[in-house]
Amino acid sequence: MKKRVVTFKVGEDEFCIEIDRVKEIQGIVDIVRIPKSPHFIEGIINLRGNVVPIINLRKRFGFSPKPFDEDTGILMIETKEKVVGFIADKVIGIFDTTVDKIEKPPAVISEDLFRGAGEVNGKLIFLLDIEKILKIREH
Repeated sequence: MKKRVVTFKVGEDEFCIEIDRVKEIQGIVDIVRIPKSPHFIEGIINLRGNVVPIINLRKRFGFSPKPFDEDTGILMIETKEKVVGFIADKVIGIFDTTVDKIEKPPAVISEDLFRGAGEVNGKLIFLLDIEKILKIREH
């Protein structure tokens, strides 16, 4: 069975999300910071009258910070309850893959933010688990 995915880069790595979860993609906009929020929450934006929380995927994955530039994009992701924005270094494109090419992540991955890894457009990339990315771990 074929699955369409949106691929994007965070750092040097490529990731993907199923296209049916992506509401829209836009360039970087002014983000209002939220005091005392988790380190990976960049802030909130106003998207056509709706307040949307924005998650910086570089911070969520533990990558070193990088200033936003003309390639930086925000993927608006639909969850069960709301729309959430994911900041990516660069949106690459939309591709087809087959479900049988996506394999579960290896057990050695301690913080399982991925549903699996597979080949998309000739490259091995991670399929994100949106719900796990949205979870905030308690310390």
